[in-house]
Amino acid sequence: MRNIRYCIDNFQYVSFDVFDTLIKRSVAKPTDIFVLIERYCQAKKINIPAGFAKLRKESERLVKEKFGARTDLGMIYDELRKYCGKYTELLMSLEIQFELDGCWKNEYYTEILTECIEKEKVIILISDMYLPSEIIKKMLAKCGIIGYKRLYVSCESNATKHSGDLFQIVLNDFHIHSGELIHFGDNFKSDFLKPLFMGIRSVWVKNDSKELCTVPHGVLNGSEWTYRTVKANLKSCSYGMTKYQKMGCEILGPLLFGFTQWLIENISNEEIRDIYFMSRDGYILKQAFDVLEIEGIHTHYLYSSRRSYQVPMIWKHSEFKDIIQPFLYVRKMTLKEFLLRIGLEPEKYSSKVLDYDLDMDYVYEKGGLFNSEEIINFYNSIRDDVIANSREEYDALSSYIQSLNMPEKIAVIDVGYRGTMQYALEELLKERGWNVEVKGYYVGISNEAFYVRNGKISAEGYLYFLDDGKLYQEIKGMGPALYEIPFLAPHGSVRKFSLIEGERCKPEFEMFEYENNEKRLVDELHIIEEYQKGAIGFVKHMAKVFPINSLCITPDVALYGFGRLVTRPTLREAELWGDFRFINYVYMYIARPESINFYIRHPGKLKRDFLNCSWKIGFMRRLFRIPLPYKSICDLLKTIYYKL
Repeated sequence: MRNIRYCIDNFQYVSFDVFDTLIKRSVAKPTDIFVLIERYCQAKKINIPAGFAKLRKESERLVKEKFGARTDLGMIYDELRKYCGKYTELLMSLEIQFELDGCWKNEYYTEILTECIEKEKVIILISDMYLPSEIIKKMLAKCGIIGYKRLYVSCESNATKHSGDLFQIVLNDFHIHSGELIHFGDNFKSDFLKPLFMGIRSVWVKNDSKELCTVPHGVLNGSEWTYRTVKANLKSCSYGMTKYQKMGCEILGPLLFGFTQWLIENISNEEIRDIYFMSRDGYILKQAFDVLEIEGIHTHYLYSSRRSYQVPMIWKHSEFKDIIQPFLYVRKMTLKEFLLRIGLEPEKYSSKVLDYDLDMDYVYEKGGLFNSEEIINFYNSIRDDVIANSREEYDALSSYIQSLNMPEKIAVIDVGYRGTMQYALEELLKERGWNVEVKGYYVGISNEAFYVRNGKISAEGYLYFLDDGKLYQEIKGMGPALYEIPFLAPHGSVRKFSLIEGERCKPEFEMFEYENNEKRLVDELHIIEEYQKGAIGFVKHMAKVFPINSLCITPDVALYGFGRLVTRPTLREAELWGDFRFINYVYMYIARPESINFYIRHPGKLKRDFLNCSWKIGFMRRLFRIPLPYKSICDLLKTIYYKL
């Protein structure tokens, strides 16, 4: 910036290219906007000709061959008329509207322009463009770019920067020689070499189009346009954000926006008007949805948790084999945790546990707790207490649900996995005789979703549905804590519902995990808050630029940022997220290894720490500190471990 300012001081006349220099657009390359028009029309069921994007591109080529520099938008659409017929004017108006909606200023170079104005320089804007100057002026005004002396557009001047003729017109109009003008632009040939050969001082504005158009491994065929478009908007949207907001914008933002668009399409098809976001993960999902302000859709925040919904229904099916169904997927569980999950206070049964020669804190693995005769006998001895507590909580939960006045058809929204809360809610509704049809929409439904797989509830998943494929394995096997933490609401989990004065009902909460400062290394509350703020910032940005369902983010693109974080973290990311705590009976860190020197002296500790770690790739990244193919290393170690 200092060198540029020095250059400017020696010139009274300063010219700027417009697109990709002063103004950024919502697409990675100009022709991508034609795909956006095509997808918008598909979403709105406007029956335009198939392959509009290709026709639009080809029409521009043909018109340029015929009219050269004079080519403007009207000429291009006159050529398109033979294909588009009655839709021609609509399509042209859509292109103009998307150009206007999807532009924002390039902060760096607009700051330079502002300094030039303050120094009373003569500002000239020059563009090789088919859009008329009146539209470009509206785009500039929207971006707050004012104070320029004149705008030159190739289609109106019948001259281009590429040929040098447009620069010559500027020199002639202002009665200056080439050495008096400095030009800024992003096209290496048209904005840098051509004016340089004419004796004009030129500054090449390096743009990021090549980087934006590079589609990495992991993005599926057919998702390239979506990936490019998301990346282009992430870059502009995150400008000026804090480091935690940027992380939320880039990692969680596309997932929230993609899920929201998918949800809108689904509830519209089902004609659902009331949607209930289930706490706590539904908190940020509701915030994202509410950004779009969909007319006729009523959103609600439904206090819920697996424990608070499952326990009230235990009395209906209180046999041991029935109550363990929701817990069969849990690989490790103590008797203490089991008692909490079925609604009892473990401390009240400490002496009774000893009568059955059981240990409250013993960790049962791979379903061992559910196959133990001692556990079954112990449960049968306390079954009356389980039923009594369940009936009490059932009355309180019923009061809460009744107070919501649910209509006959609703959707419940959650991050997902198994749909157990939806099943418990539907069981309650049926038991009370309330005629409410429920459809579940989840970020993902795994193959472990017993109630969905067996048709007991109706549900759909965005990222995956009854599938243990790549996306699910990436979440479950490598970073479940990393995936779940950013969805947390700023309150603890709902423990249960209680009646007040026998009528009104209120939820009782567990303490929010990150209010406890025990062994805290980073300010988790602040980071989550900033991370979510950045993610919602992305949703707000996209909602302004893209009409509803014109940009449907595919699951691979939505989860790409998370996948990159989990499998290829920077050292800074590994240190930040590795220092987050998660609860696994006690507070543990996601990925916080000791030093290499420590493990050389205690190799057994390395094995234990690595196996108990929630994020093994982050663990290795912090331990060795250098970039290595940790994903491949982790996969190899896993294969060796299971073979042994």
